[in-house]
Amino acid sequence: MNIDYFFTKKTSKFYNYRLRVVILFFSLFNCSHGFGQTISVLRSSTNTGLKTQLNSASTVAFPVATPSPGQSSLLFEIKNTSSTSLTLTNLQITGANSTDFTVIQPSSFVVGAFSSVNFTVNYTGSQYAVEAAVLTISNNNNQAIFTLNLIGVNNQLTGPIYPPVGGINFSSSGTGNGTPLGRSGGKTFNYSGVTASSPTYWGPSMNSMGDLNMSLSMDGSSSVDEYFTFSASESDRIQGKAVWRAITNINSFANGSNIGKSTIVYLRATLITKNASDVVLPLTDPTSIGLSEQIGGIIPFTSSTTLKANYIIEASIINTTGSMTPYLEFYDNFPMHNSGSLALISLANGFYYELCSTINAPSTNSLPSTICSGNTALLSATCTGSTIKWYDSDGINLKATGSPFTTPTLTTNTNYKVRCENANCLSPFVDISVIVNQNPNPTISSNSPICSGNTISLTGGGVGTYAWSGPNLYSSTAQSPLIPSATASMSGTYTL
Repeated sequence: MNIDYFFTKKTSKFYNYRLRVVILFFSLFNCSHGFGQTISVLRSSTNTGLKTQLNSASTVAFPVATPSPGQSSLLFEIKNTSSTSLTLTNLQITGANSTDFTVIQPSSFVVGAFSSVNFTVNYTGSQYAVEAAVLTISNNNNQAIFTLNLIGVNNQLTGPIYPPVGGINFSSSGTGNGTPLGRSGGKTFNYSGVTASSPTYWGPSMNSMGDLNMSLSMDGSSSVDEYFTFSASESDRIQGKAVWRAITNINSFANGSNIGKSTIVYLRATLITKNASDVVLPLTDPTSIGLSEQIGGIIPFTSSTTLKANYIIEASIINTTGSMTPYLEFYDNFPMHNSGSLALISLANGFYYELCSTINAPSTNSLPSTICSGNTALLSATCTGSTIKWYDSDGINLKATGSPFTTPTLTTNTNYKVRCENANCLSPFVDISVIVNQNPNPTISSNSPICSGNTISLTGGGVGTYAWSGPNLYSSTAQSPLIPSATASMSGTYTL
């Protein structure tokens, strides 16, 4: 995957003081919630150490399991935010693909006041499909049942990968000093020349723990709020627009004061996708192929696709959907004196591939089909667990689906290709030929009329085999048969 890391550094002797303020803020936050909701569920990242708060009935997408097929796991935390103990009664997985998801139960079902327990869910897929199940967490403290919708992609998908398999033409452009992501106009990533032998998608990158690789800090620290989350209400995939939101802090030492103040900064990241002609490229919902909604949007890629992906990240001290300032311009203009903060951003994009299990080529009669000009041919093939598709000799234009296939009326030798297809998984082609014999153009004559007792002489001409028929069930395969000792009963019509 391609990753951009950028930072702007200033210095401050008041960093420790700012840290104490932040700790106090979170202490007050926890106290203010001590008598509120009893059960809280978070997804923990062993990769970053950060924890993401989950809402009941939200969807959790498992990261792609590699090597494929393989197993992916996610770690969760159940947190008791009240001053009394919480007793869990059951963690259960149900749903269409429940057998492919396994919950590793917590070490204790009794969660003490302001304490937590961890549990793990493993996913090992068995189908070529986006698989789904529901995790239910119940308790005996009269708290509402907590549910999570689980989705996984089995060995259908691999990635994110950068550069993509087979290579790519890549360039980037932007304006301003430092990282253009934080300047007016943003930064544009240009992609083309991707070799796409299987269904391929470009999009923001998820790491192995399912975290979006997009974060921004203005105080040099790392917190879960600084990882961007998808904002569906501000996005418009049809118009190639995806928006994410995050929150960071910035230290202010205004008016020469030696007292640092931590200010909340609201962040907005916007992606706009177009092709090389600046025509909008619509984004596809990532959940349609089993990826997390947090990715925002993906672009289906073929070898002819050209993509201009423009990112800009903006900041404001007001949580607004309106005008905001590119984050580096905001950072540069914020009143500060000798601050030790960092403006640090991480952004990664990559390519996701749909994989297919092996599909065998169809079985057919290896002998060519032979017909006469002006007739149709009946072609048959057999596939196992997939659909038969018939194509023209170039393998481009679909002619028919299923078996048998009745060809159009043919007057010349014609070749077809047939293969087995299952969604995006394709078998090799098998070639089938139809040999068309041209209809003969026979000539015919006789020595009629003749006298009784003489020999009837039939004369045939033209290319091919011959079949004569006539009165009294007469037949002959000679080109020019002779019938001696003619009688009146032999009078009539002879046909070749």
